[in-house]
Amino acid sequence: MMAENPQPPNSPSGVDQLLLTASDHFGHGRLSEAEEICTAALQTAPNHIRALHLLAMIAHQTNQTERAVGLLVHAIEVEPKAAGLHLDLGVLCQQSGRINEAIQAYTNAAGLAPDNADIYFNLGTAHGSLGQGKEAIAAYGRAIEIDPGYARAYRNKATLHLAMDDPEAALPLSEKASELLPDDAQSIADHGRALLKLERGAEAVVAFSRAVELVPSAPRMHIHVGYAHLVDGNPSAALEAIEKGLALSPGDTLGLAIKALALVENGDREQAAPLLDFEKLVRARKFSTPAGYGSINEFNEALVEHITSHPSLRFSESNRSVTASQGTGDLLVEPLGPFEAFGQMVGTAVQEYIDTVCAGIDHPSLAHPPARWRPSVWATVMHSSGQQFSHFHPPGWLSGVYYPTLPTLMSEDDPERAGWIEFGPPYPRIPLKAEFDVTAYRPEEGMMFLFPSYACHQTVPFVSDEKRVSIAFDILPLRDTP
Repeated sequence: MMAENPQPPNSPSGVDQLLLTASDHFGHGRLSEAEEICTAALQTAPNHIRALHLLAMIAHQTNQTERAVGLLVHAIEVEPKAAGLHLDLGVLCQQSGRINEAIQAYTNAAGLAPDNADIYFNLGTAHGSLGQGKEAIAAYGRAIEIDPGYARAYRNKATLHLAMDDPEAALPLSEKASELLPDDAQSIADHGRALLKLERGAEAVVAFSRAVELVPSAPRMHIHVGYAHLVDGNPSAALEAIEKGLALSPGDTLGLAIKALALVENGDREQAAPLLDFEKLVRARKFSTPAGYGSINEFNEALVEHITSHPSLRFSESNRSVTASQGTGDLLVEPLGPFEAFGQMVGTAVQEYIDTVCAGIDHPSLAHPPARWRPSVWATVMHSSGQQFSHFHPPGWLSGVYYPTLPTLMSEDDPERAGWIEFGPPYPRIPLKAEFDVTAYRPEEGMMFLFPSYACHQTVPFVSDEKRVSIAFDILPLRDTP
């Protein structure tokens, strides 16, 4: 039986009927059929919004990103006040790594639909991916104002405050997120991390224990239970929980760092010794002049110039582990300049460390070097009275630091060890009673130190008009994908 009052396919209502069929094909994964109908519809009505939008979604699902973006841009030109089109353009741009374009698209969408919480949530994720914490926090805050029950906005905002070392702001947000998402381990763990940073160990034990119930196979959840016990002053309970995490991931950097602290606090210095034998585990080396440079001094000067003119260099407003210092973002991005040669130096030094220190060692982490890895590199420009407090590098397996320029006041004879690097001082966020042995080294220009990423280390403050510039790196293991 024919439909009543059939419409010719080239009429406006006929195009709409075609698009209903195309939408059905699209919803059932029949993309080629949907694309064929949309293409035919656009031949009749080139500016048909639904056809342009649906064809853009098809292009996106078939990995034709540029075509998808072009189709949405065309649709927006036709209907510039359609907030949904701007939102979808933002999503496509963000998923394809065009973050600045995504931010602009989301901003346009928000201007047209200021009460749409999803737009502000997406805007927050885009800002966050660029490291723009304040802007991301503001966007998530607006999403929460619009929708007070927006659980993921609370969670993401809390995570950002934690990353910016502001546990006071993170705590109520993480508490709300864990109430709204009672089975979400990330929200509960964020609440635990906020409590830890505030040294509320007993409450953090409860939070992380709940997270363990949700994801018992996650090593870091067990380790954080141990971390919380240590903050609460119970190193024996800390060690019991940490061992559960290390049984799942024997070389976990956070686990080894907290285990070493807990062993010393518990009086088990003999068991801690293999983890804290810095005379054996810390290696210093110097380098010959890299190709393309007249001397190592010329190379160091090029490094300093690249660092001090780098667009990411700024004083940190949130990192409470450093004072009177500027830091950069990732330095292994184009243009690399002297960091192309520096990356090769890191590769040489890491392989040498593996061949010498790691060969035959009985050690939970160093005995198992990663088969594949990539370096993460950043720099710190420290000014007079600058200091970096004791810390470790949880993402890494091995870490290192290189010194292209140092204040001339640093000397072997200085009893204050101004500007030196020290290994072994405990992490200051954990209230411990034990005394910890410290091994100090005097850096020299052109020198690199390599050490396990779990090793707590800090710098000694100095007073000088000259800058102390260091280049740090982590060796991040790469997992093989099936």
